[in-house]
Amino acid sequence: MAPPLKPCKTRLTKAGNTLEELINDTQHLLTYTVPVLENEEETKDLLSTKKKIIQQRQANITSAKLSVDAAVSNFQETFSKMDSRAQQEEQASQETYLDHDWDLISTAEAVLCKLAEKEIEVSSTLENLEQAAWRRQRRLQNEVAPQSSNESPRQMSPFSYASSQIQALLPRLQLPKFGGRRHEWDTFWAIFKANVDEQPIPTMIKFNYLLQALVGEARQTAAQFQIIESNYQAVMDTLLKKYGRDSSIIEDLLAQLETCKADGPSTKQQAILLEKLTAILMQLTTKGQDVNQRIILDMVMRKFNTDIQTKVLERRERLRDVSEWTWSVLQKDLSDMIDTKEQIERSQEIIKKPSTLQPAIKERSQGKRPVPACIYCKRTNHRSLECRTVPITERAAFLARNQLCLNCGKPNHRAEDCRSQGCFKCGRKHHSSLCRSNLPPTTTRPFNDQERPRIQQISQQNRPIINQGSGNNQQIRGRGPLQARPRQANQNVVTLE
Repeated sequence: MAPPLKPCKTRLTKAGNTLEELINDTQHLLTYTVPVLENEEETKDLLSTKKKIIQQRQANITSAKLSVDAAVSNFQETFSKMDSRAQQEEQASQETYLDHDWDLISTAEAVLCKLAEKEIEVSSTLENLEQAAWRRQRRLQNEVAPQSSNESPRQMSPFSYASSQIQALLPRLQLPKFGGRRHEWDTFWAIFKANVDEQPIPTMIKFNYLLQALVGEARQTAAQFQIIESNYQAVMDTLLKKYGRDSSIIEDLLAQLETCKADGPSTKQQAILLEKLTAILMQLTTKGQDVNQRIILDMVMRKFNTDIQTKVLERRERLRDVSEWTWSVLQKDLSDMIDTKEQIERSQEIIKKPSTLQPAIKERSQGKRPVPACIYCKRTNHRSLECRTVPITERAAFLARNQLCLNCGKPNHRAEDCRSQGCFKCGRKHHSSLCRSNLPPTTTRPFNDQERPRIQQISQQNRPIINQGSGNNQQIRGRGPLQARPRQANQNVVTLE
């Protein structure tokens, strides 16, 4: 018994759908244009990420294409093992499946070529940016070198010499921007102090780095001073006095705590709110602010939805003394409640997922495919090899006239360069609609021994005759006399009926 074809159709459909989804989702990568950002480091990071995405997409499409190739081979092998009657029944579906998937494979190969070109474009841009940054760094080193040329590595302190060697190995560090938010000053100052202020470089270079890192209100504060070497320390003292005082930072953090709120009632949004509040309260703690005050804890609790507030109050009532209710206790209760709700929601999503995906799985398992349009008349109610508008004897001329490939029927290439497989009927390099096996066969019924003498006699009687006068005797050229026998108008030549 021949193997069933339905599992092969299902496998072919799933593999084709996966490849088609990847191709459709790749269009934004093919049309991607390299951006020009103000920050060069951000541009380099963006290009590096985009390059990794393109490489991963190439690998995914290649893997999906191999799966389709394997499914097509399995489909053809199974079809060849079927008997002739089953093959005739499945002929139409076989042609539809193979035409669609061969077109899909050709499209995937074209997309892979375009992705390779896009990867080269992104890599070239990234390489140019890195070379430009390297040249700037060399110029900066050349500017600093004359000032330190008299100091050899032996004369340098072990710490400074080791530090210079480490810096030569480390990648370039991007300084954060500071715009005047007091709670961001500690982070900015720690990075700037370690990488610029304490480094053995000229003061004017430090001043230049500082001005590039300041934006907004902080830049306006520094702009009040002239950009000269002696004003660098004055600008630093002014910034430290304005933004580095703990009292100012605490006031800023308390203002953030008061205005902080959730974007919505969902569990995920409540979890994000808890993360923001935790970060603010931890910074307040490091600045010496007591976060266990009842007014602060009540403010934090009221920022969550009603269900969470109710459970928090229930747990607070179980405490032996209200003084035990601290920020660490409140934070643990909030974290446990939100984690529990997230676990419940994930479980519910897993339970609901089969019912929501069932219709899509059922539709795919049925193997329904859209019928491709006829390449000759563009109609979708028949296949190209069944077209009656352009007969088979005129199809090759039609394809040549319209500059279409004689192998796959698509434009922009010739049959010699076509990567699609050949005719699925005879295996030759031409489109299935051009195959001569589509022509109707001319069959004749074989004669038996009893009919053969009668047919020979009738064929002799119906040979061309040359009339000689009005007599009944007629003679064929070069032969003896033969009596003519007229045939009735509706008489059958073979059966004499």
